[in-house]
Amino acid sequence: MARGGRTNIKGLKKVASLKTRVAVSNQKKHDILRHIADHELAPAVDMYFPSLKGDKRKQKKRQLLRWVPHKAAIAKRVGEGDGAL
Repeated sequence: MARGGRTNIKGLKKVASLKTRVAVSNQKKHDILRHIADHELAPAVDMYFPSLKGDKRKQKKRQLLRWVPHKAAIAKRVGEGDGAL
């Protein structure tokens, strides 16, 4: 007697995502944000991420700009000794 419901389809598996998340310590964020404040964004990217080119460099600039509004909170955490991951 046949079972009701959806049949099993063998061999199809979910493809793994190509994107990976990389954690950055509050101390490193604080150092980069201080460098941006003293200089500009482009020299900070050149100094901390010299191997990035093209679109990856553009994405990293956007990521660093997203940290700027949280500069005070990051500095507070580093001041409290919470700079590590």
